[in-house]
Amino acid sequence: MKREIFIIPVFVLLLSACEKTLEFSGGITDPKLTVCALASPDTTFKVYLYQSLFFLDIHTYSSQFYLDSDAAVQLLVNETDLYSTSSDTIESIDLSGYKPLINDELSLTVSCEGYETVTAQTTVLERPSFKITDHYSLYSKNPVEVMSDGMIHPIDFWGTDTVMNISCMINDPGNVSNYYRLSVKSIGSTKEGPLGVDDWATVKDIFSSDDILFVDNNISVSINGWPEHFSNVFDDSLFDGKEYTFAVESRQRSAAYSWVEIELQHISEDLYKYLKSVELAQCSTNDIYAEPVNIFSNVGNGYGILGSLSGRKFYLQF
Repeated sequence: MKREIFIIPVFVLLLSACEKTLEFSGGITDPKLTVCALASPDTTFKVYLYQSLFFLDIHTYSSQFYLDSDAAVQLLVNETDLYSTSSDTIESIDLSGYKPLINDELSLTVSCEGYETVTAQTTVLERPSFKITDHYSLYSKNPVEVMSDGMIHPIDFWGTDTVMNISCMINDPGNVSNYYRLSVKSIGSTKEGPLGVDDWATVKDIFSSDDILFVDNNISVSINGWPEHFSNVFDDSLFDGKEYTFAVESRQRSAAYSWVEIELQHISEDLYKYLKSVELAQCSTNDIYAEPVNIFSNVGNGYGILGSLSGRKFYLQF
């Protein structure tokens, strides 16, 4: 008995001896301008502005990322047309006089007192050669599982027992690297589309496919509802300069009217790298042993992304 009483305090002492406070000995990083902007044809060009924060200074996530002084935004298009505006610390800025066109070359400059002036460039790409070759609806039981309340519920709460199988074809330009993102949204509403900004709808943007096109072994965990090893962002390495066919499935929404909105987006290389780095960062969010992932940026003297996206969209009724 005496032996047990002796061992327990020693064991507790050893555990407490394993605790150690680590002091940060690196340099403090000054805030930098963070710019997020996407150029898409026939859509008003909008710029989102923030400031970066040193990781030890983050106490809340309310307004610390917003700028505390006015910012000046200048956009040069095709080296001739200049659009400019200023921000009174509002999060986003519309350059209402400009809607990008295919092949426009953009050069963005943002300046703000207390920060280095930042720059970024991109070119608006051609729309992808993409079409739907076939689609049909079929029965597929909506999976269920036991939830936290101990009851059995559908995994997809607004989903039905019907899915749409969609056959697609890409015709990829040769002799150049191309990058794509596939968006598939199953939409349900009380009225027929197109919907207005105030119309009610349920939307599911996670689709399924067995095609190797969507396999990314770097995505080691399930993120945002997508299965592990699955990504809807891909390049043309499988089909450079060729036609490529694939199929996807999307589950119907439980509503009076339901349809699928499918869009293949031709994205700039910088936007592709940014999206891939975000996916990798999300994989390691809850893993304390994972190596930190640097989010890709093409903003000189700052952080963020200026990318371009051109899409081709189809609407398919269930």
